[in-house]
Amino acid sequence: MNLFPIFDPRSVSFETTPTPAKVAKVAKVAKVNTQTPLEGPTLAALATLAGPRDDFDERAAIIEFGGEVPRAWAEGLAKLDTMPKPSNISDRRWRQAVDAAGCFADNWAAKALALGWTTLDIFGVDRIKPEAAIHTAGLLWLLQDKKIVAMSADAVIVETAGGVRQSFRPRLDTSDGDRRIVMWEMSAQ
Repeated sequence: MNLFPIFDPRSVSFETTPTPAKVAKVAKVAKVNTQTPLEGPTLAALATLAGPRDDFDERAAIIEFGGEVPRAWAEGLAKLDTMPKPSNISDRRWRQAVDAAGCFADNWAAKALALGWTTLDIFGVDRIKPEAAIHTAGLLWLLQDKKIVAMSADAVIVETAGGVRQSFRPRLDTSDGDRRIVMWEMSAQ
């Protein structure tokens, strides 16, 4: 008995008759009465149930647990993302600061906390002249379009779009502490 028979291609017919495709049945459509309104809540009505506070709490929770940041920072960042731009800040500058804060929360917040950076070191701005008084500004306010590439307990290395690296050091002199506030405490005035 031969375990491996020799295949003879002439003994097999490769011609087959195709099976015709079945025609699909037409779907039935329910009749809708367009003269009377739909019963039950609509999406617009349901959306009004989730008030601004629910949205704020949800944003803060996502930031807190997603970025491993303290609740106070998460609430501040949620407020920053939803608050109107302060009148004494340019649109471009405000958008840069909000974007920088979001990127920082996603990538560097946990490390900054572990290294001992304070809230004002990171989110600080001058209460009176936020765009002009850079001596009271925190890291994110000074960041503008730069990106953080390294962080230690006493410095942050940032890189410009052109590849130039600069360092930022936290403020050690806190004598003008009453002029410094965090970004989310600025008012829209």
